[in-house]
Parts: sequence; C-alpha cells; structure tokens
Amino acid sequence: MSARQEYEETEEVEVEVEVTDDEVEEGEDVEEEGEDVDEGVAEEEPEPPVTPSRKPGKVNPSSAVKNMKLNTPDNIAKSSGPSLNPTKNPFPTFGDWTPKTMGEIEILVPTLTAKDETTNELTRATRPEVRYWKAPIIFKYGNFTSDTLRFNNVPIPFHTGKNYGSGFVYLCLPGFAGHKFAEAGKTRRATRAHERTLLQDANRWWKVANKVEDCFGIINKDTRLFHKKSLETIFDATHSGITASVVLKFFFKASTEGMESLKPTTTGTISVELVRGFIGQTDINVEMPTKIARNKPKVDPAATSKDVATDDLMKRLQELGL
Repeated sequence: MSARQEYEETEEVEVEVEVTDDEVEEGEDVEEEGEDVDEGVAEEEPEPPVTPSRKPGKVNPSSAVKNMKLNTPDNIAKSSGPSLNPTKNPFPTFGDWTPKTMGEIEILVPTLTAKDETTNELTRATRPEVRYWKAPIIFKYGNFTSDTLRFNNVPIPFHTGKNYGSGFVYLCLPGFAGHKFAEAGKTRRATRAHERTLLQDANRWWKVANKVEDCFGIINKDTRLFHKKSLETIFDATHSGITASVVLKFFFKASTEGMESLKPTTTGTISVELVRGFIGQTDINVEMPTKIARNKPKVDPAATSKDVATDDLMKRLQELGL
C-alpha cells in the first residue's frame, strides 16, 4: 500500500495511509500541512459558555463507564514502552513516549526574530495594542528531523462547552513532555509551556488544540482507509471521554502589549496544532483539567472634590428621607 492520500467520492472521506508491519493497528505515515491559525488573541484557548444542565468533565453513571479506571498519562507511562531504533526514523509512527525516549530526541526551539512576526490586519482589528510572533519547533533524532510529533493513547475529556470537539479540545499529554518542552524553550528565553488558564499538574500536560473539526477519525481494519468522525457527535452520544493517537505540530510564540517590540525578557509560550487524530477508544472516564478563575480586580471609581455633596444637597436629601 502506498503512502499517498486517496479521497473517494463517498459520504465519508476515506484517506489511504501506510500501515507498517511493526505497528499494524496504529502505524501511519500521512504527509499533510497543518492549517495556519490566525493570531487573534495572546492566549488561543477559547472561553466557551458552559451548558448549565450538565457539569463539565462528569460522565453519566452508565454501566459502560462508571466502573472504568481513570485514564491518565501517569498510568500509561508506568508501563515500559518500546525503545527508539537509531537506524529508523521514529517520527512518523512512534508515539509511546517515556521520559527515557523523550530524552533521546532534540527539541529545536527557534529564535524568534522580525521575520516571525504574525501581527496582521485581523489581529489589529481584534487586539490593536498587541503584537505577535510565532515559529515552528523542529524535532531531531540522529539524522532524522520532523516538524510533527506523535503521541499515542492521549486522553481527551468530555466537556459541555460550546464548539468543544470541533472548535477546540483539551489534550492530556504526559507531564514529562511539558517539562522537556519548557526546558528546551528556556535556551531561547523564559518559557511557559502550560496553558495560562489551566491548573498545572505534575503528571498531566494539558494543551488546547483549536480548529479540530476535520482532524479526528478512525482507520478501517479491512480497508486501512481513514474515515473522519465527529467528536461532537461522539461526546453528545456518550457523555464521556475518548483516547486518540494524535499527530501534533508545536510552535514557539510570544506577544507584547502596547505595540512594543520583542524583548529578551518577553516570555515565550508553547502552542500545539492538531494535524491528525486517530480515535482509539470511546466511553472513557477522563478527568477534566481544572480551570483557573480569571477574575478581574475590582477598582472603585475615583472621586474628586467636585463630587462632594453640598450642604443644600444634603438638606434636600434629608427632607426626602434619604
């Protein structure tokens, strides 16, 4: 079977992918460019309203899910994974990362320069005071390089937020990977790898992937073709999470307020873009990330000497019983 993508004129889009002998069920080699995401705000995570009828992250107590073990990267990483083969390119098919194997690859974080600025007419219309920079992160293992990294068996929770499953999803990546990315970023500038609105966790590296509507699907066992599937439909039907093997692109980003130029002290951030998601299981009890409340500090309006009530006003108010 070839590695080309083949689209058939059917109701479901079918994509032919290569399935390797050593990873018959999960191996694939799809060369596809991820869609550029416009830089609209400093933080890409949307703030969807929550449907009040159901609590986010809670699964229905159905027989299919109530006795299932909580699925976390920590539980997955405890089992010994495969090793990297120095003579084989790991990036197209390897995704069972452990701290050991993750430590064997290089994460090449770029130096952000003027050519990486992504400020444009759209960003100026939405946040005119903010400037943005963004550049891809490259991965290296021996003589092999890649702009994508695959993670197998990634837990994705059920959530009731608007457009969840199409507009965005929460990806639960292993905590050691987040630490590795943060350390790599610090070779360029101070780096925050975690999402600003999600609580940090030693075992879970929560990332938000946007624009995922056409990214998820399954590989048909008989035809080896990729069939797109709607996560929104799955979540609505099961009220529970899934696991999926995901192919991700990572980017190093920075932004400044007040139209300032990029400075050495500007903090860099790590963002992800989902290229492809291969659904592995449904009806999984996946714990939602804890969101950090972003309450704006209340500032009392300032009063001046002109605002002080006059004697005539005070007398009139007393007459009115006020």
